[in-house]
Amino acid sequence: MRGGSRSAKEIGEWTNTNIGYAQLIMGIFIALWIKVFFRKFKYNIYEILVLLSYVLGEALFIFGCFIIIANVFNSEMIATIGIITYFIYIIWAIGQFFGERRFINYIKSIFVYVLGNASYLTVLILIAYLLTFI
Repeated sequence: MRGGSRSAKEIGEWTNTNIGYAQLIMGIFIALWIKVFFRKFKYNIYEILVLLSYVLGEALFIFGCFIIIANVFNSEMIATIGIITYFIYIIWAIGQFFGERRFINYIKSIFVYVLGNASYLTVLILIAYLLTFI
């Protein structure tokens, strides 16, 4: 079973060192959930992926700025605010894209983001589990 934890650790390390690629892959899962929750909108998966590439990239940039400031001032509080801002921005941007005047779209965007992350993590765990047999 040690091989399984090694595979999971290697996948985690890859995710941390290639956060841009990890965000793009996670965007695929979020896009699939957007297709489910916002099906009345006739956007195709590629249009949604473009939206998410932009939104996740900007969110990562915002988060990076907070992390730099947190390191300069050696403040965990600033880093925590950066993490919260990261999540709020993503949820806000998805909700804005699908109709800023409808509060339900922001609620849906929370579910979309959470389910997209859960799907992404589930696939990573399954890959780590399958790599134990190889």
